[in-house]
Amino acid sequence: MCAAEELEQPKKRRKTAKWKFTRKVNLMKEGFAKENPKSVLTDLYQQVSQCFDELENINEKYITLLSESGCSDEELLDEANNYITEVERIKVDMQVQLARYGKYEEKPLTRKISIKALDLPKFRGHMRDYPALKVTLKG
Repeated sequence: MCAAEELEQPKKRRKTAKWKFTRKVNLMKEGFAKENPKSVLTDLYQQVSQCFDELENINEKYITLLSESGCSDEELLDEANNYITEVERIKVDMQVQLARYGKYEEKPLTRKISIKALDLPKFRGHMRDYPALKVTLKG
């Protein structure tokens, strides 16, 4: 049987590490949205990677503690393994976004569009021409 008291502390540490990881990921997503320079995003990714490593170590300790405590509950072990897999997917998504970031901005726009200038009617100051000019400009 699993002792809830001895598993509570590692679970809290894991929860805190996940919170820190999530905060860094959200900062990185905001950086993408604000189109921050790639160097800033690279620094943020390094922080995300460090948080992931910390979370992975804590999760491994939690799994080891589950195994050592004689916990035969496969559901808890599966949950712990799926937990780190889900977090790793998020990290990989951030890495892919960072790798793709800026590739499309490097190509300068070479197309030029030529638009015909507007051909507006000319008003020469005669009062008789003004109503026709007004109708032409409205329609």
